[in-house]
Amino acid sequence: MGAITLLLDTIVFIFSLVIAITTPLLDSQSCLPSHSLTSSLRLSWIRRNGTPISTGDYLVTEKPRFFVGLIWVEVFFLWPLCVANLYGIV
Repeated sequence: MGAITLLLDTIVFIFSLVIAITTPLLDSQSCLPSHSLTSSLRLSWIRRNGTPISTGDYLVTEKPRFFVGLIWVEVFFLWPLCVANLYGIV
């Protein structure tokens, strides 16, 4: 039983660590207006040299309202939960 608990703790720790790092750095940029980001902070798959790159990722380039709402839920609910998970496991 101890090995299963350790395995599950490791999986939850890695998942929470990935979410805790990527949410403020990458996902939260989808909620901000594009003019508020400097060129060094813009996501590289959205724009390069000021022109949109057609990668087929219309969610990030067009920012539909439901997608921005899902990102806000992730920023305000999932991210603090993952940070609390990391604190609890450590």
